[in-house]
Amino acid sequence: MSETEIDLSTYAYLVQAEKAADNARRFHEAEAKRYARVRDECREQIGKKMGNANVALVNGKEVLRKTTSDQFAWRRFIDENPGIASDYIVAKLTDEVDKERLARELPDLYAQYCTLRWTNNSEVL
Repeated sequence: MSETEIDLSTYAYLVQAEKAADNARRFHEAEAKRYARVRDECREQIGKKMGNANVALVNGKEVLRKTTSDQFAWRRFIDENPGIASDYIVAKLTDEVDKERLARELPDLYAQYCTLRWTNNSEVL
C-alpha cells in the first residue's frame, strides 16, 4: 500500500462539498449539481496529487483511501480497445466483457477500467 500527504485545506473543502451536496440534494437539485462539480474537482485535484498512492494523509493521518470497486467500465473498454475487447466478449443475452479472464490475463489493462471508490475519514477535521 502506498501513501501520500495531501493538504488539509483541499481535503476540508472536499468534506464540506460532500456534506453540502448531500444537504442541497434534498432541497435543490441545481445547487446539488454545483456542489457535486466542486466535489468532483476536489477529487480530481487530490487524485492527481495522489498519483499511484492508495491513501491520502493530512498531518500523518489517513483521510482518503482509493480502492477499485467491482464495477467495470466495459462499454468504454470496448470502445477504446476493440481489438482486445473482441477476445473477451462472451455471448449472453447481451455482449459483456469476461472481467475475470481479462483481470487474470491483462491485469494492468483491467485496472484502468475499474471504477474508483473513495473512503472518507472526516474525523480528521
